[in-house]
Amino acid sequence: MLRLTARNPAKDAANRIHDDSVAREHGFSGGLVPGVTTYGYMLRPAIDAYGIAWLERGAASVRLIAPVYEGEKLVIRERIESDGKRKLSVEDDSGALRAAGSAWLSAQAPPPADGAALEHFPRCPLPSQQLEPTKRALEGVDVLGALEFRFDADAKPPLEIDDDTPTYRAERVAHPVLLLGAANYALAANVALGPWIHTASEVTNHAAVRHGDFVSVRPRIVRLFEKKGRELVELDVLYVVDERKIALRVRHTAIYRL
Repeated sequence: MLRLTARNPAKDAANRIHDDSVAREHGFSGGLVPGVTTYGYMLRPAIDAYGIAWLERGAASVRLIAPVYEGEKLVIRERIESDGKRKLSVEDDSGALRAAGSAWLSAQAPPPADGAALEHFPRCPLPSQQLEPTKRALEGVDVLGALEFRFDADAKPPLEIDDDTPTYRAERVAHPVLLLGAANYALAANVALGPWIHTASEVTNHAAVRHGDFVSVRPRIVRLFEKKGRELVELDVLYVVDERKIALRVRHTAIYRL
């Protein structure tokens, strides 16, 4: 069990759902702590157990059930299941569930990427004009533009990372919050989003992203659907390193229109 105090490092981010006043307009108590930050909190026990091997052959799933707010006292719970998976949860100090999921480590490294997988996720440029955040604009769209960057282990970490674990810098590998956050940024680079909310992710790691790696984040729209009057998108996102190696694959869900 791990206890910590939630921090909202994204108050000034482009996604204004992290701003107190905007979030309150949409019925929340204040600015939401980013979903990827909560994911990072939840993942800490697994990283403590598995180390960097998790980035090479680990996987995780997370459902973001209820908002987390700045200053809340959180409890990260862990339970080992019969299949060896680590059942993980994030609760507030009253026991209310905020996020739930699991993490595990495969016995063997995943097979190398094949050409068919890469062909299914072609490297497309970002649009000159972002798509409108409506079902009408997004339906029929398949492959989105790739978000690309070169990972610099010496650069200032992204604002969503609220974790001072030294392992990542020591090993010069990308933090899992940085990588999952790239799926958010890829969506925002393709779609002119207003305030929006990350709700769930399934992550499968194939290789750690290391200092100097050129990363191409390639999303495809899998599904558009509605829930409780809000419009959601489900993405399948492939992360390709140096045009030849798959680093990870993410199934990523977000409310793109509140």
